[in-house]
Amino acid sequence: MMKNYLFLFLCIGVLLSACGERESQTVISGRISGIEVQEVYYSLPIDGTSYPYFRDTVTVGENGEFTIQLALSAPAFVTLSIPGAPVYNGREVQKEVTLPVFPGNVFSLTVIKEEESASYRVTGEDQDAINLYMTLPNISYYHLYGREFYQKSAEEIIRETGNLKEQEMHSFDQLKEAGKISSDMYTLICMERDIHYALAATYSFLGLLSGPGIEEPLKDIWQDIYSQYPPDDDKGMDSPAWFDYTNYYIATARYFTGDMDREQMNRLYEEGRLHTYFLEEAGKKLSGKRLEFFTAVYLYVQTWQQNYEKELIPLFEQFAEAYPGNKYLPFLSERIEDIRLYHEKLTQPVKETIRIMDEYEAVSSLAEAVAPFKGKKVYVDVWATWCGPCKAEFAHKEAFGKWIKENDYALLYISIDDDRALEKWQEMIRYYDLEGTHIKASSELIDDLRRIYDRDGMLAIPWYIELDEEGTILQRHATRPSELVKQQL
Repeated sequence: MMKNYLFLFLCIGVLLSACGERESQTVISGRISGIEVQEVYYSLPIDGTSYPYFRDTVTVGENGEFTIQLALSAPAFVTLSIPGAPVYNGREVQKEVTLPVFPGNVFSLTVIKEEESASYRVTGEDQDAINLYMTLPNISYYHLYGREFYQKSAEEIIRETGNLKEQEMHSFDQLKEAGKISSDMYTLICMERDIHYALAATYSFLGLLSGPGIEEPLKDIWQDIYSQYPPDDDKGMDSPAWFDYTNYYIATARYFTGDMDREQMNRLYEEGRLHTYFLEEAGKKLSGKRLEFFTAVYLYVQTWQQNYEKELIPLFEQFAEAYPGNKYLPFLSERIEDIRLYHEKLTQPVKETIRIMDEYEAVSSLAEAVAPFKGKKVYVDVWATWCGPCKAEFAHKEAFGKWIKENDYALLYISIDDDRALEKWQEMIRYYDLEGTHIKASSELIDDLRRIYDRDGMLAIPWYIELDEEGTILQRHATRPSELVKQQL
């Protein structure tokens, strides 16, 4: 149970820190070939820090050309996301690439889309080091270490993450010996890999926290890592992994100090004060710009899944009052305003075209769920209140609704939320104006959906199914609404 609460705190973040006051223009001039792209997303450094989703976009020209200009006052790790052009990191394909850069750098970047991934090549100062760095697992990969090191001891995790870091740094050591990497770039990358693999280890420890007690070796290793790389220290703040590394520290500290109160955590969750508690804990362990940046990213991430938690409004107001000049405030303000609008909309009457199926709790199979629609084709949307991509699809509901009517489908929404989200499920149906019929799946129905999904018991959402007038599945993995709308246009 407590492991679930931990994951409420855990999220992805990228940090870029600033040491100086003067800003210099860093320019990345790119050219993309092999794929048509309209926009490139890039992390936007602000006051020497950056986070992948505090970002901006640049338009791509007819010939695949684009230019990114960044005002930097300190070294930074800039994350680029080019739709349809992922990169292979030696283990898996990742959607983003990260470039270590310095103020005043001028680069040319060539992106060539190949079969399943793309190649990225930089020309400019420290080009060999940057090209090598772009092939390494970045911040988006760290959660996969938990799977890779599952059921391994703390000693094995430390040994294996150490070996991975040593193998990666060997290539940079060779560049250093050959005089192909500057001293500053080498130091920057060393620091980043230290924090990256410290995060990989501490994240992997989560799998060892589910037992009745914490073994002393794990506790000692945990303390050694955070003593070597203390979160409340400027050293390491340039690393894209700093926020997540620090987040796990705050989330797990009471487990390792032995003063975790499970009843208190349950009570805070039920009372809607869990985020308040967590930021209070952060205030005990961080100070200065570390606390300011951590709080900004934490608040932003908690809006990421669009759960519209009212608790976040006063926390944002407190942050804005404490840091009136913080340049992340515009990013946060937009998300907090969405939360205000969400709760205002809940005061409006429910539309008659929104229906919750009678006695939905007794529905134990998809066949039972679609039985009331016999004689009509059915489009099924399997979603959950915590699923960001699911809710992103709701942005197309008006055009999608026209497609449903024109093709004479019934629309059935099946939520796989647990019982604790009952109220949130009903709220989101109203907020998103989800016209159609709704079911919150029972455990039996979820089991049946896993069987139909047919991926070794896995169930990934959003997921869409099309059935004919007799309830026979036409498409087990149907086209999602956003794609149907594109086809219609």
